[in-house]
Parts: sequence; structure tokens; C-alpha cells
Amino acid sequence: MKRIKISDLKLRDVVSLSDDITDYMTATVFQIKDDVVYLWRPYVSTSDFSTTSGVIPFIGIETVQLWTGEKRTVIILDRKDVH
Repeated sequence: MKRIKISDLKLRDVVSLSDDITDYMTATVFQIKDDVVYLWRPYVSTSDFSTTSGVIPFIGIETVQLWTGEKRTVIILDRKDVH
């Protein structure tokens, strides 16, 4: 797997936001504007309520912002050309 700087990210890149590659740390670049890279990633949380005898899941999408001037790198998992 290849590490790249945030400033080298492109639209539709799929990256891991941590060294521990899991579904919930995988994000997709959907916008690059004003030196900020915008990504979305799946968000899942559960709460166990004893009064309902069950688990209520909360599922959605979280938006992540990374600045191109950051020194950190991300792991690129997939890159496709945008035509």
C-alpha cells in the first residue's frame, strides 16, 4: 500500500485515514476546494437500551476535512481517473 501526502489527493481517491485499515476508517474524496480536501466515510454507532430489549443502530455518513498543508500522509487504497 502506498502513502501519499494530502496535497496529492485527487477526486474519487479512496484512502485509509489510519494505519489500521477498517471499513470505518476508509474515506472517499468528494471535493477539493481552497486548500481543503473533503472526504466522506461511513459512520455507525449503536446504543443498547434495556427498556427496548434491543439495539438501535445509527448509520450515516461523516464528512472529514483535511488541509493540504498538513504534514501527515494517508494510505491510498484506490485511484481512478476522472474524465
